[in-house]
Amino acid sequence: MPDNSQYLNKIIDGKAIAATVLTNIKANIEKTSIKPGLAVIQVGSDPASTTYVKNKLLACEKVGIQSFSYNLAEDISEAKLINAINELNNNNKIHGILVQLPLPKQLNPRTICNSISQQKDVDGLSSNTLGKIMTSEHDRVLPCTPKGIMLILKQIQLNLVGVKCTIIGASNIVGKPLALELIAAGATVTICHKHTKNLQENIEAAELVITAIGEIDIIKTTWIQKNAVIIDIGINKIGNQITGDIDFKSAIAIAKKITPVPGGVGPITVAMLMQNTMDAFAKNAAK
Repeated sequence: MPDNSQYLNKIIDGKAIAATVLTNIKANIEKTSIKPGLAVIQVGSDPASTTYVKNKLLACEKVGIQSFSYNLAEDISEAKLINAINELNNNNKIHGILVQLPLPKQLNPRTICNSISQQKDVDGLSSNTLGKIMTSEHDRVLPCTPKGIMLILKQIQLNLVGVKCTIIGASNIVGKPLALELIAAGATVTICHKHTKNLQENIEAAELVITAIGEIDIIKTTWIQKNAVIIDIGINKIGNQITGDIDFKSAIAIAKKITPVPGGVGPITVAMLMQNTMDAFAKNAAK
């Protein structure tokens, strides 16, 4: 986490929030005789995906979730991958299935995500799951990053009713489901992306700025209004350093609260995967 001692009260400590979630999950798992199981499928050997998968498997080990890791060939056919997923759908030891994205070009991510049993869709990316988010169904499963952001906003006690929020990034993984959750909570939401023509105006109007575009030269700190809450999901690599979409050092002086990169949304996203797996396990046990 960056050294900004004079602004420590503004920094949202994602590691601390995640640690609390994981501690609670571990305590609940220790009370069960059967352990939750999570299957993680990686296709190919993309370095970033390998790192993400490793972090997820380490989190499983930390809380006591049984992990089943599958590293499949880069050139696997869609039919073979779906067959592998169907085997996991029918495996009673596995309560959650995650396919690490992005996938190679020959694989349609929507088709692959839709092949995961809805009861085991702990990444929240199937069409059925996203449909439940649209209609605010009580049993909806939020994708892990939006779920983590909603937890952050709860932790900092931000009353979302009437808050003007601008999201930069319109993906199915983050932007769209997060916008729906924020709307359901009473916020007024604008979704933008890197091609939005009036991006500056939308950011200047926002009390809550959430960015997930993965580019450091799109958003200027001078566009952010004083005392705005900034949730930075972007990951950019400059040399050996990891940074977000917004210049942290200048933004922290303006913001009311801000997530650092790294150490902000990332750890909470992994914790939410553990929570979604635990919830899927609990639903199965209640049957």
